[in-house]
Amino acid sequence: MERNNLLEKYFPFLIFVIVFVAFTPSLANRFVDWDDAPLILFNNDFRGLGIANIKWMFSTFHMSHYQPLTWLSLAIDYCLWGLNPFGYHLTNILLHSLAAAFLAKASLMLFRIGRLGYAATFVGAFFAALFFAVHPLRAESVSWLTERRDVLSTCLFMAAIWSYIRVCLDNTSEKGILSSKRLVPCFFLYVCACFSKSMAVTLPAVLLLLDFYPLKRISLPLRKDFIPVLVEKIPFFAFAAALSLFYYFVVGKYIDIPYTQAYMPSVAKAIYAYWFYLLKTFVPFGLSPVYVPPEGGYFLPNMIGGIVLLLLTGLAFAIRQKIPAFLTALLFYFGTLFPACGLLNGAPVPAADRYSYIPSIGIAVFLGFLFAHLFEKDRFRKTYTVLAVSILVLIAGLNVRQQRFWKGSTSVWNRVVSVEPRSAIAYNNLASLVYAKGDIPQAEELMLKAKDLAPDDFNINFNCANMYAMSGEYEKALTEYDEVLSKAPTMYEAYIRKADMENKLGKYASAEKTLIAATGIRPDYFQAWHGLAIIRLETQDYAGAEAALHELLRIMPDMPDAKEMLEEARAGQLAIGN
Repeated sequence: MERNNLLEKYFPFLIFVIVFVAFTPSLANRFVDWDDAPLILFNNDFRGLGIANIKWMFSTFHMSHYQPLTWLSLAIDYCLWGLNPFGYHLTNILLHSLAAAFLAKASLMLFRIGRLGYAATFVGAFFAALFFAVHPLRAESVSWLTERRDVLSTCLFMAAIWSYIRVCLDNTSEKGILSSKRLVPCFFLYVCACFSKSMAVTLPAVLLLLDFYPLKRISLPLRKDFIPVLVEKIPFFAFAAALSLFYYFVVGKYIDIPYTQAYMPSVAKAIYAYWFYLLKTFVPFGLSPVYVPPEGGYFLPNMIGGIVLLLLTGLAFAIRQKIPAFLTALLFYFGTLFPACGLLNGAPVPAADRYSYIPSIGIAVFLGFLFAHLFEKDRFRKTYTVLAVSILVLIAGLNVRQQRFWKGSTSVWNRVVSVEPRSAIAYNNLASLVYAKGDIPQAEELMLKAKDLAPDDFNINFNCANMYAMSGEYEKALTEYDEVLSKAPTMYEAYIRKADMENKLGKYASAEKTLIAATGIRPDYFQAWHGLAIIRLETQDYAGAEAALHELLRIMPDMPDAKEMLEEARAGQLAIGN
């Protein structure tokens, strides 16, 4: 008995250690010049824990995300490690390992409800936790520092689920109703998860699924017992609704990526994503940081994948009485993937490994549950055990290999080219890296390849313009920025950079016109107003400069040089008046 208690006590820690060791190769990885740069390397606002930093974290929508707790975790990393990527990777791995430990503990509690044997419960939970945690699909979320939001939110998401299961199992109410007070820790963890990444918003639906099975607090078809179970979750659903409205009406206004046709949400993308992640979960080969749409379009692969999804759904409902765990796992997968399936969110790519992070939990737990039941059968126990261990060793090996592709910027884009040779973004980014090394002919060759693959993609022109700007070829850069704005006329950053080129070339009137256009697109962004003030001061348009500075101070009242510039503008007007 004492040995069993020790095993139960240290079981989550065992999972934590195994997962941590599996991801130690990522500790040698560097920052990747793909969102890591604007998010961390070139971003001064998150660096520190002062009042100004905290205020920024809870008010910014930088890169179209609201993630204050993710920013807070990055700020702590900065205070400890500066810009040493080792420390940031260490935190990512620790959070992912902790999420796996929570999953292991939650799986143990759930499997016991099914009255499995002691050994079967542990081996099932062991398999579930590790199948989720060391799967190669996890490499992107853990090894790419930009996805700190993934590992932090999922860690809190799993902690919330564990908290909820614990409350349900400890509940002694005759009617089975949970008190609001006992749900406070779960609700708090849920809010924190959503403030790390909004994809955690689906937790209330997950809790209802657990209420169906294995907690058996509700049943199908729904009866009166469903009402109190739903009522106790009103705060969860209310917060989910409020967060969704907040993202639609507030965060949505700060999305800086113009929604060209390639970025538009679609049913075809959603169907593709749903079957694609299932396929890659069970056949985890050919994983890539970037995927491109199928060459012949979505119709044929979606027809095949869609039929498979319909068959799985029909099977799940047909056997729901005999194997309710299958229906729970499938609905968990469908529900948690919904926010990122492509039906609501726009993206030029049909899928990304990171979006499978939370949805794969349900699949992993079901596979652990299945293995636990097979393990109970003495006849083939050794065979099933060897098979399970072989699967874990295989996916762990593939995971270590996948982590190496995230070692640095060059390895990321070389991997994309090897798996997806039609990826324009890969050639585009490789061109930037080659250009930075001084190999201009090869960079231009790669850029032409990118343009040939995606002639309508404004990102290619934007990157090309940035390259020319860095090398001082301002006229060429200006031409490319014009091309960007012809394809994506609402891209704020392109206006700012175009105006900078015009300013450097002495085309002040054109720069002023460009910045005025930018203020019409993002009137609450400070860069255009700041640029207008500088140009107008240089051209001695002091009244215009004062008007721009008033707007600038309205947006950023504490901007260091704004008040001095305002005094200069007023002094200039007085001098002219005299």
